[in-house]
Amino acid sequence: AGQASAGAVDMSAIRLSDGTIRMYYFGSFTTTTDPGSFQPDDLWRFYAADSSDGLNFTEIGQVLVTGNSITDPAVLRMGDGSYRMYISKGTQVLSAVADSNGLTFNFESGDRNNNHGGVPGAILTPTGSVRLFYGYTGGGIYSKLSDDGVSFTTSTGDEMIPATGNTVSDANPYLISGNTYVMAYKITPTGGSSPQDDQTWFATSADGVSWTVTSNNPIDTMSVPSIVEASDGSLWVYGLAH
Repeated sequence: AGQASAGAVDMSAIRLSDGTIRMYYFGSFTTTTDPGSFQPDDLWRFYAADSSDGLNFTEIGQVLVTGNSITDPAVLRMGDGSYRMYISKGTQVLSAVADSNGLTFNFESGDRNNNHGGVPGAILTPTGSVRLFYGYTGGGIYSKLSDDGVSFTTSTGDEMIPATGNTVSDANPYLISGNTYVMAYKITPTGGSSPQDDQTWFATSADGVSWTVTSNNPIDTMSVPSIVEASDGSLWVYGLAH
């Protein structure tokens, strides 16, 4: 459906009820400049692709198209079967919703994050609340909580992962089997200036609020990670290879 993508960036993976792994991503039509600030036809497109094995994906088509400069989709399957997508637009976090097929999204009005920071990640908690993670303009990864996925706390939130001298962003949290939280996120080391310098790190949490950085970091040198649990309990981590 719609124009096929030229390159996939900013991935967000979820597992469907039948075990299919669905990848949402920003389909860029330029590889020579920042795709978030420029597209040749002034349209920014998000896509979906499905995989039965976690390795081979078939692109389904466009799920959201806009003339606004947007990046970094983060998609949740909500308790009522609908889908909600959180989207980065500079230091804002926008949102869009789709029905039970998760393939046609429509924007909701407003900024979910009051201009406090973009590049969102999100988890649906066991109580049905949404915890939104974002890169705060001060440098680390922060979060806010919402009962309905739309109205979040108005404070700057609690710092989850401190910057510690590096650039820390692109939080991708995941609730494993309902009782353990894991987060893949991106670190650009001090002095790094391009995606080739990026690293993927892991942190874990028992409650989604207090996080401990694991000892085996970095787990890879890829950028903009996304994590999902497969039907067999294995964890798949996707990212942009250098």
